[in-house]
Amino acid sequence: DEEFEQTGLRELAPSLIALNSSDACTASVESLQAFMVDAANQLGLEVLRPIVDELSRIGKSYFNLRRSLAISLYDDHLSTPVVNLIKGFSRRSFEITSTDFVEATSDKPKLTGGAAVHSKAKGRGNSPPNSNPRRSPPNSGGLLGSLMETVAPTNLTVLGNDEPAGPPTAEMSLAHQCRVHILNCRAFTRAQPRLTPAALGCLLDILTEALSDQICGLLLTGLRVNEWGALLLQREVRDLERLLSAYLVGSPHSLNPKFARLEQALLLLNLERPAEISMYRIDESLMDADEVRGFLCARFDDQSVQLSLSNTKLFATKPT
Repeated sequence: DEEFEQTGLRELAPSLIALNSSDACTASVESLQAFMVDAANQLGLEVLRPIVDELSRIGKSYFNLRRSLAISLYDDHLSTPVVNLIKGFSRRSFEITSTDFVEATSDKPKLTGGAAVHSKAKGRGNSPPNSNPRRSPPNSGGLLGSLMETVAPTNLTVLGNDEPAGPPTAEMSLAHQCRVHILNCRAFTRAQPRLTPAALGCLLDILTEALSDQICGLLLTGLRVNEWGALLLQREVRDLERLLSAYLVGSPHSLNPKFARLEQALLLLNLERPAEISMYRIDESLMDADEVRGFLCARFDDQSVQLSLSNTKLFATKPT
């Protein structure tokens, strides 16, 4: 309890310890499995094959446990900030003019040229929220003391973090709202620098899935966009992806698969006309035919969508 108080993590510490521990176990089992496979191949020890299979089973169990713990951490501490972000997003209009688009993309600092850069120079932007947090008390001992030592690199620079973090409004971009509601919330700023890279990647996967599903849900249930609105939404989603990916610089983990469904929806929204869908390959694993129709109807009239889909083999086309 004293150690929890000193780190200010009484509520989060048990979840962080469990998540980091499951990640450490996953990594250990995977390393041992790789060693056993190598030994079996080089020495021809077939007796090791059952051990390799058992290690594979154990590794999958720890992998699933890590994801379950990340989901629990998200549900307990980040789901409400996500709901608040989506509420603000849902109040915005994406049926805009070219003038609105120019104003939305020029009046605010933008996330351009990639999400993050490594720089030893000072004064080149701001680090991700709380990238240099308090560490556990020196020589405090215990599991908390050892597992809380993972700290994000201090030279990670997120371009665009200089946007003012004022009261959230409906007109904030997705990236700006993400910073205000999620990345600057107490739970994330305390958890992010204390998670192992793989555990943080797992948590960001859950967060990205939630954001993508919520935005897709709004598009399928009445949110309308026009040509300029579709362009603006595509730009904002890419900025959001770069912003979140900045926390994974130096890690092999990628959030691209978690944005794939939303990116495919944006492809549909940015067609010049529904008939152009025949020029692209639609990934059936990301959305079914009814959802394709729903995304198109968020941009185009029902009649033109129905006519185009009736003349198209939706999931049998080849990429151009």
